[in-house]
Amino acid sequence: MFNTSTGKVTFTGTNNQTLNGSYNYTFKNVVLNKSSGTVTANTTLSIDDSLIFIQGNLITTSTNLLTMKHGFKLMASNNSFVNGPVKKIGNAYSNILSARKQLFATHHQRTINI
Repeated sequence: MFNTSTGKVTFTGTNNQTLNGSYNYTFKNVVLNKSSGTVTANTTLSIDDSLIFIQGNLITTSTNLLTMKHGFKLMASNNSFVNGPVKKIGNAYSNILSARKQLFATHHQRTINI
């Protein structure tokens, strides 16, 4: 679902979803809230502002990276994470995914500004 007033894309539902194409998907805000299934990036994608993980996984590969822009905000939960590599642009803290266990091990949502 895409909300034109906020630039937010929300992935929901129970089926696996795929982002296909030969271009970079650029989103402002993304919410992953899938009761089951995954979202697989078969192309590169970047997120300019925020990525909110509520439920479900985003699958990336070394060819089909998720790029996080400088100032990017991440809200994580126990039930949702990126499964694969991520590229970070900017000078801010960049080891966010290597600390995945610590970030996603609590039952509380956290917002991380990087």
